[in-house]
Amino acid sequence: MTTFSQLTKTMLKTRVNLIHKVFGIYLLVTLVTCFYQTLIHGLRITDWLMFSFSFGVLASLVLAVILAVKQERVWTAPLYRLLPLSETKLYIGNVLTNFFSWIYFEILVVLLTFIMGPTSFVKILQTMNNGSFLEYAVGAGIILIFPTFIWCSVSLVHLLTNTFSDFLPINIQRISRVVLIIVLVYGLGKISNLATNSFTMIFASSQATSDASFYLSFVYLILTTIVVSIINIYLLKNWVQATPKTA
Repeated sequence: MTTFSQLTKTMLKTRVNLIHKVFGIYLLVTLVTCFYQTLIHGLRITDWLMFSFSFGVLASLVLAVILAVKQERVWTAPLYRLLPLSETKLYIGNVLTNFFSWIYFEILVVLLTFIMGPTSFVKILQTMNNGSFLEYAVGAGIILIFPTFIWCSVSLVHLLTNTFSDFLPINIQRISRVVLIIVLVYGLGKISNLATNSFTMIFASSQATSDASFYLSFVYLILTTIVVSIINIYLLKNWVQATPKTA
C-alpha cells in the first residue's frame, strides 16, 4: 500500500466485502419477510417491492453508520497513518472509498427492488416523468453526496475532539471528549444553518424560486463538503497522530 491506487484498492476490497455482508443480511430478511407475508397473510407477489424498498432504506442507514465508523478508524490507525503517503491522499482515498461503496450498495438495492416487482417498479417510474432529466440528476446527486457530507462532518467533530483533548489532563479526557462532542455538534449545526441561510439569501433576488433553492442546495452541499474536508486534512497534517499499538 505504498501508492494511492494501492491504498484505495485495499480499502475498497475491505469495504466491498462489508457491502456484500450487509446486502446478504438485507436480502435474507427481505425474502423471509416476503415469503412469510405471502404464505400467512396472502400478500401478493407484486407487493414484494414494498418490503424490498423499506428494508433497503433501513439497510442503507445501518450501512451509513458502519461506513462512518470504518472511515474514522483510519485517521488514527498506525496501519494507514504510517504509510509513506501524504495525509491529503489518505483522506481522499478514505472518503472516496466510502463514497463508491455507498453507490455500489444503492445500485444493489435498486436492482433487488426491481427484481422483486418489475411491473410495479416501472409504474412508479412512469409516475415520476413530470420532472426534467436535470432535476432527477441533481436529486440523485444529493442522495449520493449527502452521506459523504455527513461522514466528513463526523470526521471534523472526531478530529477536533482529538485535537482539543490533547491539551487537557489525561484523567479528565474521557469526560471532556463527551462535552466537546456535544459543544462541537451544536456549534457546527448553528454554523451550518447560518451558512445555508446566507448562501440562499445571496441568490434570493435573482433566483427566488423553489427550483433555484433545489439546485442551490446541491451546490451548497458540495461546497460545504469541500470546506469541511480541507479543515480535516489540515487537522490530520498538524494535530492528529497515529494511535500507538498496545500490547
